[in-house]
Parts: sequence; C-alpha cells; structure tokens
Amino acid sequence: MLTKNCANYKVSVASDDATAKYAVMDLISRFSGFQQMLVFANKREEADYISRQLGAQGWSVDSMHGKDDSREREKILKRFRNKEVTVLISTDILSRGLDCADLNCVVNWDLPRFHSRHPQSGRINMETYVQRVLRGGRMLGKTKAFSLVKAGSRDVADVDAIARHFDVTIKEVPPSDSGFEAEFGSS
Repeated sequence: MLTKNCANYKVSVASDDATAKYAVMDLISRFSGFQQMLVFANKREEADYISRQLGAQGWSVDSMHGKDDSREREKILKRFRNKEVTVLISTDILSRGLDCADLNCVVNWDLPRFHSRHPQSGRINMETYVQRVLRGGRMLGKTKAFSLVKAGSRDVADVDAIARHFDVTIKEVPPSDSGFEAEFGSS
C-alpha cells in the first residue's frame, strides 16, 4: 500500500535549527514538481510558526490544528482545496480524512511520535506515518513524501525502522541543489 502510492525520501539536516529545514523546503519547492504540499509538525505552536516564517518568505501558506474551531478549519481547507493556498502546515489533525486532488507532496517536518500521555511516549508512530504520507496521491496516483531528519539523531534510526516495518525504500536525498537535481531533474 505504501509503495504504490508514495515515493518516500529522507533529507538529513545538520541540526534541529529551523533554518536548515527551511532551506530543504526551498529545495523541495524547486525540484519536486509539487502542486500542493501538506507539511506535518508535531505541535500546533510549531505549525503556526512554520506558516508565519514561510509566509514571510513569500510562500502561499496557511496552518491548521486542533485549537482552530471547526468553522475556521473548514475555511482553511476550502482555501487549500480551491488552491488559494498551495502549502498547508498542520498537526496530525489532518493525517486522516483529507482528500485533495492536487496534493502531491507531503513533508514530515517532524516524524510522528506518540504523545507524552501515551504509554509509548516519544516513540515513532508507524500508523500516523502511513496516514500522513497517504494524504496525497489519491487522485494523482503518486505522492512524494519527504521526512526531514536531524543527522545523527534517533530520527535516522526511526526512518530506517519505518522502511523495515513497511518493507519500503526510503531514499536519502542530499540537502543540496545537486542532490535534488540528481534525483528529480533540474528546477
């Protein structure tokens, strides 16, 4: 199921510093051929912050999370579906139940983890990973899913565990123009 609909990639960043992740977002936007992008963060404050930062850089972006009331969430989703917004930053509130015809790129800003009140707190949440990356590709047939991982952190082992668990290849793409161009062609 995961392999048919989704090409999975990991991109190592030097640190958790958001600047390194924004640089990778720029590479994804220039080389992936995305029409619409859904970016998942684990915390609502982070989703809002990412949205503000990308908006300041000129991206057509909005954010959505559980603190938004249902009417506000519907307005945000309508703008996204109508392509008034091409990038939507969200918590896992959208990991299920979103179908959008032009959504062909999913980014895990953070890998999905069990929350602090869960018995497996901090561990990778495999089911949520699948739900996140399968948000796209339902209509187009193919999604690119990128996981941004801190080099040398537990994220690297967790992405490897995801690949083993689902028996898929998660290809590493170097975080550079040449790395992305070698994988996806010129921008």
